[in-house]
Amino acid sequence: MSIDIPDHFHIPVSGRTISYPAEPGTEYNVDNCITTPFSHKNPIIRKHSDASLYFPPAPCETPFRNAFFHGRYGRCRVNPGAHIAYLKRYWRRNRFVFGSGFTVRRFLNFMLAERESKWMSVKVHSRPWDMFIDPINSCPLKCPLCATGMRLHGRKQMMLSLDKYRRYLDQVAPWLYRVRLFNYGEPLLNPAVFDMIAYAKSKKLIVQINSNLNIWRDEFADRLVTSGLDTLIIAFDGLSQETYSAYRIEGDVAKVKHAVEAVAAAKKRLASNSPELILQFLMQKKNEHEYDGVKAYAERIGAVFSPQPLTFDITDAAQRTEWLPDDNAKSHYNRELYSRKKLRPETRCGFLWNLPVINVDGGISPCCHVFFGSTDFGSLEQDSFKTIWNNAAFREARRIQRKRRTSDAAIVCNRCINEAAFTDAQFDLTNEYRSNLLR
Repeated sequence: MSIDIPDHFHIPVSGRTISYPAEPGTEYNVDNCITTPFSHKNPIIRKHSDASLYFPPAPCETPFRNAFFHGRYGRCRVNPGAHIAYLKRYWRRNRFVFGSGFTVRRFLNFMLAERESKWMSVKVHSRPWDMFIDPINSCPLKCPLCATGMRLHGRKQMMLSLDKYRRYLDQVAPWLYRVRLFNYGEPLLNPAVFDMIAYAKSKKLIVQINSNLNIWRDEFADRLVTSGLDTLIIAFDGLSQETYSAYRIEGDVAKVKHAVEAVAAAKKRLASNSPELILQFLMQKKNEHEYDGVKAYAERIGAVFSPQPLTFDITDAAQRTEWLPDDNAKSHYNRELYSRKKLRPETRCGFLWNLPVINVDGGISPCCHVFFGSTDFGSLEQDSFKTIWNNAAFREARRIQRKRRTSDAAIVCNRCINEAAFTDAQFDLTNEYRSNLLR
């Protein structure tokens, strides 16, 4: 199936017309409107709200929308290939719901939560099925673009006790599929973290932690494997010490390599498929030359290579000079316009419906990007999670995302609307859980 593609797209924006060549697989930037790649082979298109141009749908659209080809004059033809391909992707992303943690309550809640997220419901009847719980909010490294690494004081530094962790988790576990034991700290610094993993596994939850492994002890290898941990994400930003420490200041790459290889060896010795090892590579100017080397290293030890864009202030000339990759394909920023790529103003924020954060002090944040305790939406030390989940702050935040307009209320979510900061890269964070679960 094919359609005629014009030589140029003529796009009226802000009272002027901009012309861009229509090349397959190319992104076209128009002020705050950038298309996703257009494909001649799979011309599934839709009308964008801000331009006289057709765009392909987001990959998470419903299978029914993907099953049709919307022609130039509005005709619809069945596209069974697109339908089947979508269903296969949907199954790969969501098959974990029928895993060992399956219960009727969790499954029905998952379906309702996905629907309410799609509808952007202001008051929700579902509970989140994925959640961050931060066991500690301190870290030995001094990463220059991390709030913890910069030693900012967003809230009192402390460790989450096992008793409080159990009390917090018990309020949400009947509806959860997964818990992420990390946020703004190094989880292995908390000596109770292995007991936390075991308690979550007793609830039949998928458990993930993210660590830089710089406080490694050899006994950790067996404990990480025998605890039942499902996924271990390792911050691995270079092979050489010079490259690694350019961002992971005061980090030791030799120690990290030893730790990763120790866990891989423990998995083999104990005949275990878990935890899945993911080497997270934050791409930036100082490490892009070791991209292929880290990828090959991950393959050699049986880990998943996960390149991620480093987030920084693209409008700051100093940060741009220091961190923006020379290879534009390895960044989610547009070098010419000093803005983010693939801005999708219509994209919803999944955090407010499916992925809140329980901080170390019991404070509830709307997403993992929120650092300061003053912007919390509530506290489990004062109210139940059920009460907080539909309180005035959460409802107003969801209303902001639904209307795509800022509010007069002092809600931290106004920042994403004001700065047009919600991008595909951030949206992928809320859907990353679907790509690495129970492969």
